Amino acid sequence: MICNRFDKICTCDESEARVKATIENISEHASLEDMPSLSSRALTFSNSCILIADARQPGYPIVFANPAFCRMSGYVPEEVLGKDFLFLQSSEDEQAAWTALRNALANGDDIHTVLRNCRKDGSLFWSDLSIASVTDDAGKLTHFIAMQSDATEQKRHEERLAFQATHDALTELPNRKLLKQHLREAMLQTEIARHIVALLIVDIDHFKLINNSIDHDGADLLLQSVAERLRTCVKAGDILSRHGADEFGIVLRDLDTSSDVAESCEKISRAIALPFVIKGQTLHVTCSIGIALYPQDGSDAAMLLKYADTALSRAKELGRNNSQFFSNEMTERALERVKLENELRLAISKNQLQLHYQPLVDLQTGQVTSLEALSRWRHPELGTVPPTRFIAVAEECGLIAEIGDWVLRTACRDMQTWKDNGIADVRVAINVSPTQFRDPLLADKVDAALTGSGISPSRLCLEITENVLMQDTPSSEATLARLKALGVDLVLDDFGTGFSSLSYLKRFSFDKVKIDRAFVQDVVTNTDDSAISKAIILMAHSLGIRVVAEGVETEAQCDFLRGNMCDEIQGFLFSEALGPTEIETFLREGHRLPDHLLRMQKPPRTLLLVDDEVNIVASLKRLLRPDNY
Repeated sequence: MICNRFDKICTCDESEARVKATIENISEHASLEDMPSLSSRALTFSNSCILIADARQPGYPIVFANPAFCRMSGYVPEEVLGKDFLFLQSSEDEQAAWTALRNALANGDDIHTVLRNCRKDGSLFWSDLSIASVTDDAGKLTHFIAMQSDATEQKRHEERLAFQATHDALTELPNRKLLKQHLREAMLQTEIARHIVALLIVDIDHFKLINNSIDHDGADLLLQSVAERLRTCVKAGDILSRHGADEFGIVLRDLDTSSDVAESCEKISRAIALPFVIKGQTLHVTCSIGIALYPQDGSDAAMLLKYADTALSRAKELGRNNSQFFSNEMTERALERVKLENELRLAISKNQLQLHYQPLVDLQTGQVTSLEALSRWRHPELGTVPPTRFIAVAEECGLIAEIGDWVLRTACRDMQTWKDNGIADVRVAINVSPTQFRDPLLADKVDAALTGSGISPSRLCLEITENVLMQDTPSSEATLARLKALGVDLVLDDFGTGFSSLSYLKRFSFDKVKIDRAFVQDVVTNTDDSAISKAIILMAHSLGIRVVAEGVETEAQCDFLRGNMCDEIQGFLFSEALGPTEIETFLREGHRLPDHLLRMQKPPRTLLLVDDEVNIVASLKRLLRPDNY
């Protein structure tokens, strides 16, 4: 039946129109003799690529190829006719689809498949191919008819979807799912080769703080830059993945000893420690690494991932910027840490935290100049939990900001109590955590605590570590400016351990710097520590900034610091940290540094130096100043 006329039917409303098809049987007008020519024209003008092959001859030579096929393959009809039915097969590799196709042709079966073909110019493309067998009246196979279309774009789309399912969109590295698959494969191969497989989890230290200090695009650029550096640290056959937001996973294959793993970790740490320049800002980044080994540590991929995470947690507990191999003791420690976190949350709600105060003393007068507020936790069952243990947990689980706010309020309240009890001139320093410093409301909270307690801003000092100021950003600058505008003193803590000290000392009016206890501990016996301490004192004094040395425990340390014009000391040599009541009594009793430890005033001495070299005069001046010239 063929439709041979279409009539438009109009109604009163010309906007409505319908089409009526008049159908009549014209079969008698199309003789059977005309059908072959109609079929030929249909095949010729079809947009589908069509081939017909002779199934009775070896190689199934092609007897028909329509123009669509020639356009897709790049061949002209004369080049196609007579060729092997599978002449487009790519020689690049042996695809399973081609094997299945040849088997189907040999058996005279129909088949549908997607495979890779090769054009005349050598370019590869994907083909969606359907082949049907044709038999004669006797049922004998005579021909194959192939219909195919270019499936390259479809295949690329599928590959993109598959890639997205197993790779990180930002770095294009394998994701955790694919890492786990590669880890399993590496473990199987190791069973044969008898080598070690190492799983490394690399975490960017303090990435949340970095993320808060730069915009979202900047954080993405940093992660991409980290990924590029990590690529340079792994060899062919190793697997690098983005494991999480700020974590990367690495599978190291074919290792002989754990020393090989340690060397790789050192290489990674050095690469990450090099400065990053992101959108014009210089960022200093470190990383922590957790390591699990196969077969030593675990028998399956899930176990290794768990243990590498446990080792990473231990690396963070130890101060970050280090690598840790998993050990069985870490599992027990991890359970203890979870318990400690839960207990800490309970301690905050039940007011189990206390503030103790350690005095700072002037090396010239021997008088107490200020107090540093230090958090203490007295657990009803665990006893006194050292701050080195619970502060790190508080930082990792997000409680440090809440504790910091509590310290601020409590210190101001204690100062008000001492004032009411007749001790009005005491000053207190509190530590500002990285999380607190990034809080845009920090200055408002400080102002509210001072106003609520009636304490003068000049009696409050805020200690800020170099690591807090590590990311030189406009927000850091604005925060420091607002705090200084309130009238509080600013102290740069842990001086000499970070990167940005010199620039910040120059740009901001810090009132004091504190020499880190790491330099003070061996200042008498270690020439490097003594040189660093001297340099810090001279540099700070040249800028009009007072210097405090923390962690002073021996008279020898005190003698060295006094002789090199350090202004104040803090440590067990003078006093440990005391509770609010005990420190009030301590201050009321007027404790001071013994006279033999003081930097006593000497009679003025005069020496005339004559030299035409300015540097020589300056050097002699520095040399003689400790003797009061």
